Formats: sequence, C-alpha cells, structure tokens
Amino acid sequence: MEAMDLSGIASIILQEYQLSPGIFFENHVYGCLSLLETRLDASAVIDVGDNWSSIGSQNGFYKNPLCLFEGSNAYRASWEQLFQNDVSAAFVDDLEDRLIEAFTDSKFFSGGVDNGELSKELEAEADALMPKAKKRFSKSRKGVQVGTPPKSKLRFDKTRRRCSTA
Repeated sequence: MEAMDLSGIASIILQEYQLSPGIFFENHVYGCLSLLETRLDASAVIDVGDNWSSIGSQNGFYKNPLCLFEGSNAYRASWEQLFQNDVSAAFVDDLEDRLIEAFTDSKFFSGGVDNGELSKELEAEADALMPKAKKRFSKSRKGVQVGTPPKSKLRFDKTRRRCSTA
C-alpha cells in the first residue's frame, strides 16, 4: 500500500526516539526493520502480537532476552500498519534511509546497522545496561524488593495465565 505516509510514520518513530533513546529502543527499531525486510521477501503478513516487546531481542543487532521495548501506542500502531499492509521495496528503503540518517548520533544503532551486530566494545556496554534493567524489573511497582512469598495455604497455587512454551 504505497499510499502510506512515509513522513508520518518516520515522524512517529523519531518522536519515540526522542522519548526513549538508547539500546532498548534502537535495537527494537532495527528488529522491526529486519522484520519489514523479511516481509518484503516472504509477502506474508507479520503478526507481532505477543512478541511485540521482544522484536529487538529476537531480530535486532543485540540478541539479549532482557533487551525489551514496549513503546507508545502510536509507535506500535505505525509498525503494525507496515507489517500488515503491502509496501514496496522503495518505501522500505526510503524509511530505512530516513531512520539511519536520523540515528547517526546514536551509539548502538549506528554501531549495529553496518554489520547486523554490535562490536565487542558496544556489546560489553550493552551487557552492562542489562543488569541495571534486570535489577529494575526485580522490584515491585512500589519499589520494594520482591522477595519469596510467605508460606501460606491461602496463597494461590495457580494462575489463569500460563507462560508460553514456544
């Protein structure tokens, strides 16, 4: 669908970059671009559904399972529109060119875009950011360290939600 607004989509992605610069966002964008390239080759609709936040860790230049990014609703809707509609190779190339140009000052994106992976130095720097993220995620919403639940028969043994095994 060539009628898609390249400027509008690029603008939404760049606004997200202003809000969330760094490895998490940059790796996610790269992963989304990789999926979009795959979509051009396979001509299949890509459903990111449950895997949205892990696109970067699965398809990005830094494949660390802690490198997750959710982003805003507008950011996600823009990518989902691209994944579900037909776009030309020229459209994808133009989007990539705009993003690569806009991210020239970004350490991780610029470092990963050339080879599809980070240099050893940048990977070590990204690894150092992941323990910080892991530590942040190990706290509850109120900032209290999550500990072992009390041993009580009143606690729930099961939840309705199950982790995916796939």
